[in-house]
Amino acid sequence: MLVVLLPLAGLSVLIAFLAFGFEFRRAFLHAAIACGLLVVAFAEGLSVFSAINQLTFACAWAGVAVAALTLAWRRRKTLIPLLRARSYPGWPCVAVVLAALPILAGIVLSAVYAPPNTIDVLVYHMPRVVFWSQAGDLGFFPTKLYQQLSMPPFHEYVMLHVYILTGSDHFVQLVSLAAFVGCILGVSIIARSFGCGVRGQVAAAVFCLTLPNAILQGSSAKNDMTLAFWLVVAVCFASWRWDDFTREQTYGVSAALALAFLTKGTAYLYGPALLGGIFLAQYPIARRSLLRRLPAMIALVLLLNGGYYLRNISDSGRPLGPPSAAARGFFTFANDRFGVETTGSNVLRNATLQLVARPAWSEFAYQRVLAIHDFLGWDPNNPATTWIATEYTASEPGNHEATAANPYHVLLFVLCIGWLTALRRWGRAWLVCPRACRGGAPFLFLPTLAALARSTAPPAVHCHRAGSRSGHRASSIHRVGPSDSRGAGLDCTYPSA
Repeated sequence: MLVVLLPLAGLSVLIAFLAFGFEFRRAFLHAAIACGLLVVAFAEGLSVFSAINQLTFACAWAGVAVAALTLAWRRRKTLIPLLRARSYPGWPCVAVVLAALPILAGIVLSAVYAPPNTIDVLVYHMPRVVFWSQAGDLGFFPTKLYQQLSMPPFHEYVMLHVYILTGSDHFVQLVSLAAFVGCILGVSIIARSFGCGVRGQVAAAVFCLTLPNAILQGSSAKNDMTLAFWLVVAVCFASWRWDDFTREQTYGVSAALALAFLTKGTAYLYGPALLGGIFLAQYPIARRSLLRRLPAMIALVLLLNGGYYLRNISDSGRPLGPPSAAARGFFTFANDRFGVETTGSNVLRNATLQLVARPAWSEFAYQRVLAIHDFLGWDPNNPATTWIATEYTASEPGNHEATAANPYHVLLFVLCIGWLTALRRWGRAWLVCPRACRGGAPFLFLPTLAALARSTAPPAVHCHRAGSRSGHRASSIHRVGPSDSRGAGLDCTYPSA
């Protein structure tokens, strides 16, 4: 199967970076960014010539594998000592691997056996992949669901490669699994950057590995796990050195942040918050170095997102697309107004999403939030901050990746913050917290919070019942210009059977 070209090319790129002397986890980060950039380059570049098809993708990734292995072969003298080295992992690492195997095996089984079936996937994640594969380019098509056109497309770019190389959707959900594994490795790197030893790095990896929502996202075709991975990579590079900001960090942070922006719109909120905490913790010389390199970082972000921005501007006049999910303006993405009431109400209501370990906890938190709203004279179901046909209710336990919470992990996180504050044994992490708070930056610097990031919006307009594997390819499509695609009135959802 041609789909093996993708992991083969990724492994070849990783071997090439190892041949250049990078430590394994560091080489993994560089290889991930390189493959991410190649995904964007192949999709955007071939789209210009309407040449997105199985042959071109197969040739492109085969070429990457050959080129990477050629570079590795030329520097094989560096690889030979690595192969001969007899370094064995300690028992903490072995324990994590043994614990991870059944979890990852279950995710693989779910991802391969079950077809893509969540609402968001059927409404816009998979339909746009099908249209792109048929048209051979990334141009807009007629639909009344603007998400299919304007949403950040990187995750769908990766699924497009998998979908075209396999000819079906059997393996598209493995993209999220790869991102989940990457998050586990990335979190351990960040723990090392904060001064943790082997056991601390293992503890961070276990924390990420056991996040309930991350496990569910790992077998989904949604883009949340991919976003989490790029945010983790960005923090990995940003925290690599505290006394300087090198060219390697500049490249890594800007590329990872650009790919995060190209994956999901919430990256524009989480990215600056995470990196802002790291920035405030760095030494002054590192801050000055970062500010000098900031124009180059912005240029790389604009370059990678340029095609996506231009297509949206040509259609709606906005780089991020229309302000709502539907043609009639329903389900707007932003609040109708901003202020203390809007922010306070949203913070209170969203804080209760994680308190679902026990029904009594959820009901208690729900009643307290209602009481606070009543005391302040706020409306908990204000139409300016709440989608139509929805209302704020007590959260309930669930196993759906769009709504599943991480209550015990959040509780553990809060307890650790309190414990470390009391003992004042922060190490480098102690530099982040007070400076971030004094500087007004949100307290969102820890990498594990990236894995907690998820969309809490209500379901979109259309829904199909999950069924058997479809391997769907529509018979034909009608290509239209940007102005014709608005309000075309076509229900272009992805069939589940």
